[in-house]
Amino acid sequence: MTDTLNTASQEAKQWFDKLLMERALPFLVHNQWGQKRDVPKNGGISVEFRRFGALAVATTALTDGTVPGANSLAITVVTASVAQYGDHVKISDRLINAGIDNVVKEATELLGEQAGDTIDQITRDIVVAGTSVNYASTATSRGGVGSGMIMATADILKAIRTLMTNNARQIDGKWIMVIHPFQWRDLMTDTTVQNAFQNAYPRDKTNPDYTGEIGEIFGCKVIVTGNAKKQTSLGQSGQDVYAAMFLGKNAYGVTSINGLSMKTYFKPLGSAGADDPLNQYATVGWKAYHTSARLNENFMVRVETAATA
Repeated sequence: MTDTLNTASQEAKQWFDKLLMERALPFLVHNQWGQKRDVPKNGGISVEFRRFGALAVATTALTDGTVPGANSLAITVVTASVAQYGDHVKISDRLINAGIDNVVKEATELLGEQAGDTIDQITRDIVVAGTSVNYASTATSRGGVGSGMIMATADILKAIRTLMTNNARQIDGKWIMVIHPFQWRDLMTDTTVQNAFQNAYPRDKTNPDYTGEIGEIFGCKVIVTGNAKKQTSLGQSGQDVYAAMFLGKNAYGVTSINGLSMKTYFKPLGSAGADDPLNQYATVGWKAYHTSARLNENFMVRVETAATA
């Protein structure tokens, strides 16, 4: 469909306030900690992540004069294939020339926001589908997460214990904890958490290391985003379930095609040639190559909880 002055009738006013309303956008955080491995241009669409497995400890004493049996190397391979994503808008010449706002500029900004949000959610959905998961309170499945089973100190400590037990490494000296604002609200009613924030995070919080960072607790950088995964009505008695992610180093990877991770496109009036003989429309759009892959399930933990309404 082509957006015209008629379909966008708000652009045909006699008077308007030039200060446009600000749009509400989530913090886009999920690509910050992925191991980045781009596919070279003209190098196909897939990237292969490889990991050598650790060797078991050799606690058996050697026998004098006897050569021990050779050990074997084990290699784990994870393959990810990039896909294309994109969108565009079609704008009429009348809207461009008569509209009271810079429609092309606004469309470009809107598409840029959409592109970032899209890529963030694609990575999020791959990461939160991991197999290492804890459920709040006494729940043993997502369907068992009921009202009152909210994020608590015990959930944080249990997730960190799992990462430590699995020999996961911290990222810049800290674990990463990505939570939904509803989970953050419940945590901040816990006096143990409140005290931990005050005692462990005295530095200036106006310039965080990561987008969405609000503080530190129990060795975790706490990242709050409205893009954290919410499973609507999938808990007990239709309870919404929220997924917090605890991440160690190299838990997942993100990939694109080198130089083509994100591009915007503007086709001016008349650029369509014979398909637009009267120069009646222009288009603005974006296109990206992207995917993500979980590299080590042991280096991440998902914690699913309910939240206070």
